[in-house]
Amino acid sequence: MPNYDQKLPLSGVIRSRLSLLMGYLWPSVCCICAHKALAGKDLCNSCRSHFPYLELQSAPLSASSRFMTLCIACGLPQSVGVSRCNNCVKQSSPYAHLVIPFRYAYPIDRLVTSLKYGGHLSYGRVLGNLLADEIERTGAPIPDALLPMPMHQSRYRQRGFNQADELAYWSGSRLGVAVCGQWAHRHIDTPALAGLNKASRELEIRGAFQVSSAVSGKHIAIVDDVLTTGASSTELARELYDTGALSVSLWVVARTASADVDQAEFINMRLSEAGSVASSKLP
Repeated sequence: MPNYDQKLPLSGVIRSRLSLLMGYLWPSVCCICAHKALAGKDLCNSCRSHFPYLELQSAPLSASSRFMTLCIACGLPQSVGVSRCNNCVKQSSPYAHLVIPFRYAYPIDRLVTSLKYGGHLSYGRVLGNLLADEIERTGAPIPDALLPMPMHQSRYRQRGFNQADELAYWSGSRLGVAVCGQWAHRHIDTPALAGLNKASRELEIRGAFQVSSAVSGKHIAIVDDVLTTGASSTELARELYDTGALSVSLWVVARTASADVDQAEFINMRLSEAGSVASSKLP
């Protein structure tokens, strides 16, 4: 069994602390247009109003994206005002609550990619606060702890940080919820899942996580950046329930439409390998 009390690599701790320091010292400038932003948000009202909200109810009245909506469970296009398709209404879900503010589209996709592959940790604050905003807007139950989607140690050493840690830290700080990343461990480094169908993804991820008994009797919210087929989060939720968790929620910044899953993952994988495009500044 893994040591759940092990500390993160020093580089990751340093980067996390620098992210915290920048969060307090960085001027309130919109990360999209560079104009004056709302205090502590790094976004202006104008840019935020054009974000690709997943649900009609989430979008500000001035948002052009209010005419677009996706099924909150599968991501398929739906009629305006419909949050779940007929198929998903009939299917069971491993989650007590599912919170997803946005579609994986511009500029959310650029923010996520620049955080994940470009190392722009300040975007973790932006996205984490947006996630916390959605929790407050929907009135979703506050869990006992946030659990960032675990990253295998080999990938953590290569990247130097886990983007899910950044999201969980900032949203947890806003909402007063502890972040307990040490409660789960990804002990199998699964291969790239891009190009695989849902069944194949579920097979590849099976048994990849080990969970501490500390989750027993607790409401846990898994935090991640993007939901595609949901294979990884579903497997982690299964392991949490098997270890005694009382309930499991899923908090994700963005959801891809099913037709865009493989394309989005392929693009992100190529950006990760190139290491240049994703680090460019947002317009």
